[in-house]
Formats: sequence, structure tokens, C-alpha cells
Amino acid sequence: MDHPWWAGALHIGVPVMLVIADLERRRCPFACLIDYIDKILIPKHDDYRAAGSRAIHVPLWTEIGTDIGMVGLRWYAKRAKLLAAFQRFAFQYSKLQSPDNGDWRKLTRYFGERIIRYDFWDDTEMCEPIRYHASGLRRFMETGKPGYFKVPGQIPDGVDPDAFREHYEKLDIFELWRLLALLPKTYEDV
Repeated sequence: MDHPWWAGALHIGVPVMLVIADLERRRCPFACLIDYIDKILIPKHDDYRAAGSRAIHVPLWTEIGTDIGMVGLRWYAKRAKLLAAFQRFAFQYSKLQSPDNGDWRKLTRYFGERIIRYDFWDDTEMCEPIRYHASGLRRFMETGKPGYFKVPGQIPDGVDPDAFREHYEKLDIFELWRLLALLPKTYEDV
């Protein structure tokens, strides 16, 4: 079977969009072929390419020029950037898990400085977890504490208070990177 011209571009990081231009009605609904194949055709047909053709249903609510349509287009436009950031978050989290990570405070500060500059933190209303963790990252960069965990007020008897506080501060910071490293899974769910 011959493959369509866009088959070589089928990669999750590069959206291939199908836009239906209805000139009479002045409407342009769209669908991402990569997502359509991955989320609709493959689950329905083990080998979606086995048939000579497949019908693709383009939802009208994805129309270019509407609020929902524009959010969808911006989401697809950010895909490559988000996937690259997700790779970095996973790398950073794995580096923090390494027993030879050295000064974890210095390392997390360095990592935070690298990722806080991303321009998508405030422009991803289509994926609330990204914005939520952006707040944690900002709190970390401003105060040194992302705010996921608080140090308990009651310190157990016989426990060094400084070691106890440091343990919870480290848990709080590492939780930020654990959650950032989970964003690729959340992204796929969204």
C-alpha cells in the first residue's frame, strides 16, 4: 500500500493538521491526524493502514477563529516545546535521584533557573497541571520552598530539629521535580 505524503512526518512532536476549508460557510474545522490515528484509528483497527481508505471525522467545534479552536491550535503549536521541556524535567528529576548528585540545593536552584524561563508556563490554560506546577516553581525560585509539603510543627522526641527541617524541605523540593517529571503522562491524558 502506498503511504500518503505526510506519513513520514508521523511523529508525536510534529502535529500534522487536516483543515477542511468550507468556503461557502466560511468555516475551517481541523483535526490533528497524528492524534486521530493514535487515539481513534489504532484503537479501532489494529492495522489502520490495512484498508484502502479510512473516514476521518473532523469535529466542527474545532473551527479556526473560535475560542475553542484557537486554544486547540495554540496547544498543537506548543507541542514540540512542551515535549522538549518534559524531557528536561525527567532528566532533572533522575539526576536528583542519583546518590552522587552533590549539593542538591545548588543543583535544584540551577535546574530551576534553566526551566523558569520557559514561555509556556502562563499560556497553557488547556492543561491546568502545567500552570499549577508553574506556581510551585515560582515559589521555589522566590522562597526556596515550592509549598507542596510543610514542615510539621511537632518535632518527634530525640530527632535533631535541623535534620528534621532539612528532610522536609528536601521532600518539598524533590516533590516539585517529581510532579514536573509526571507532566508527560498528564499531557497524554489531557
